[in-house]
Amino acid sequence: MTTINESNMDAVLDLSGKSLFLPAQPVVANPVEVYPTFSDFPIAGNPNRIYFAVDTHLQWFWEDVSSQYHMILEVIDGGTF
Repeated sequence: MTTINESNMDAVLDLSGKSLFLPAQPVVANPVEVYPTFSDFPIAGNPNRIYFAVDTHLQWFWEDVSSQYHMILEVIDGGTF
């Protein structure tokens, strides 16, 4: 790990040994769909979307492989920034 300080702030980051993975589908401008409850979600979701249930404040994503929604776990008190 490299610490950034005044003496190395203009250093060039070498990413030549790294791999870059891009999504297969184009990124959606607004990837969040809001519904009153989980039961209001579409029967089959879109894997490029995040589904938000207002009543529980939980976020879900659709997985095509299992053909079901999976909850996105929230961070419990991540602190104040």
